[in-house]
Amino acid sequence: MMQKMMGQMHEAGKPPPMVKMMGMCMGMCSEMLDAIRQTNALPVHCTPELPNDFGEWLKQLEIKLRLSLPKAQGNPQLLPRL
Repeated sequence: MMQKMMGQMHEAGKPPPMVKMMGMCMGMCSEMLDAIRQTNALPVHCTPELPNDFGEWLKQLEIKLRLSLPKAQGNPQLLPRL
């Protein structure tokens, strides 16, 4: 039924605009699902030490930023490069 409705909407010689739009939407959905699958597969390759090391790195980064922010107020060039 949907194909019949879309077929009636197109101009002579041109594909229906809904077909193109639906194809784009389906393509984007497919890309998002692929990205989600890839993201979900990444922790399998992670060693138990990595999350702990990452957490420690974030704590060090937070301390560094907290110490730098008062000095850099109004002068963003004084912020440390990360």
